[in-house]
Amino acid sequence: TGAIFTFPRAVRLRKAPRLDAHITGGSVDAMEAAVRYSFASNVPLTRAPLSNMFPDFFVTSESFRWKGYGGVMAAGFWSNRWDFMAEAGFVDC
Repeated sequence: TGAIFTFPRAVRLRKAPRLDAHITGGSVDAMEAAVRYSFASNVPLTRAPLSNMFPDFFVTSESFRWKGYGGVMAAGFWSNRWDFMAEAGFVDC
């Protein structure tokens, strides 16, 4: 299982808020598979599909490598308060 998610960085006084991205996996292969979905699968140097629309969270199963998007366990966007919103995400765990 691999996961990619964004979260707000602790804000210090007089600094603009920032986002961090966290990439993790149960193994190096799982982590690599989670990141691989963002790369173009056709002609080199072309933009990957949906690369400008990364979800706030993306969790893959072990079958993601051979099922593709059929192996996604969860994906979606956080609310304005960084809460899970069922209407803005997909969960199949």
